[in-house]
Amino acid sequence: MKVIIFLLGLAHVLILFASAIALALFILKRLARWFIGLFTAEPAERKPAVPRGKVYSGPLTGRATVRLPHGLQN
Repeated sequence: MKVIIFLLGLAHVLILFASAIALALFILKRLARWFIGLFTAEPAERKPAVPRGKVYSGPLTGRATVRLPHGLQN
């Protein structure tokens, strides 16, 4: 009986160490990808700005951007 309990305890310890090693390798892999990405990533292409609507201000609401329908714009 003592041998079985010893083997079960040993199996738990081995699983604990294996999972700790797997977690450490996962973290190192993610850090390596992030670190390499800092130096090799190309800057993102800038998208053109969307045309803004007219800006109105009122006594109660303050500044507000209003998008008018196409036919009503200047």
